[in-house]
Amino acid sequence: YLSVNGGIKVPTVMGSKSTYLPAGFGGLHGRALKTGDIINTFNCNTERMFIERRMLDIPHYPSHQNIRVILGPQDQLFPPESIDTLLSSTYSLSTNSDRAGYRFEGPTIETSSGSDIISDASAMGSVQIPGDGMPMIMMADRGTTGGYAKIATVIKSDISNLGQLMPDDTVVFKTVTNEEAHKILEEQENSLRSIVDQPSSCALTVLVDNQAFEVLDNSDCNIVSPKVVPGTYSSELHHVISTFDGQSYEFDVEVQRKQ
Repeated sequence: YLSVNGGIKVPTVMGSKSTYLPAGFGGLHGRALKTGDIINTFNCNTERMFIERRMLDIPHYPSHQNIRVILGPQDQLFPPESIDTLLSSTYSLSTNSDRAGYRFEGPTIETSSGSDIISDASAMGSVQIPGDGMPMIMMADRGTTGGYAKIATVIKSDISNLGQLMPDDTVVFKTVTNEEAHKILEEQENSLRSIVDQPSSCALTVLVDNQAFEVLDNSDCNIVSPKVVPGTYSSELHHVISTFDGQSYEFDVEVQRKQ
C-alpha cells in the first residue's frame, strides 16, 4: 500500500479518484498504469509536522479464512440441506474472479426451484447462487441489480478480509445474527478509531521566560496531542526570534522525540 503526501493529482469523478477499468474512466486516463507513466501529486508542505501512528495489531490475512454471513434475503428458496452445504463446506476462490464478483468452487448448492429470481438490488457481499450452484460474492464493481437468488450476505466487517484473498485461497462460511454483526462492526470501528486517537510520540513545548505555552495551529487546534507515550525521549532546543505587530519576541522551542 502506498500513501502519497499531498495526494495523487488526477480528476475527481463522481467523488472518487479511483480507476474504473470496465468503463474506462477515473484515475489516470481510465486505464491501468503502465511503464513510463508519470503520476503527478499535489503540492504539500514538506516542513509540516507529522504525528507518528502505529498499529498495535498488524492485520494478518491467511490463505484460509472464516467468512461470517447473515442468511438471506432469499435463503427460503434453498432446501435445508443446501444451507447445510454452504455452512459445512470449504470453498476455494476461482481464478475467474474480479472486482465485480468473487466466484468460488466447491460442493454444489441446489435451489428448490431454480436460481433465477426477479432482479433486485445487489448489495456488497451478496452471496448469489447462479445456475451452476457455485457461490458468487458481489464485490465493489458489482452491478446495481442481479437476478440470481442470494442465499446469504457477507457482513461488512469481513469484506476487507474477503478482498485480500488470492486465487485458490479457501474459505468457510459461518452464520451470525444481525445483532452480532453490528457488535463486530462496532468493535472494528473502535479499533480503527484507537489508531487515530493514539497519543503522539512527539511532544512540542514552547517556553517563553521559563513558562510553557500550548501550541495551536491557525484553527485553534493542538498541533500535537497533550498526551505523551511513556518511554525515553531525546530533547532538541531551538532558539527562535519572531516579529509580530512590530514587536520582536525571543523564545525557545523544545521538541521531544521518542527514541
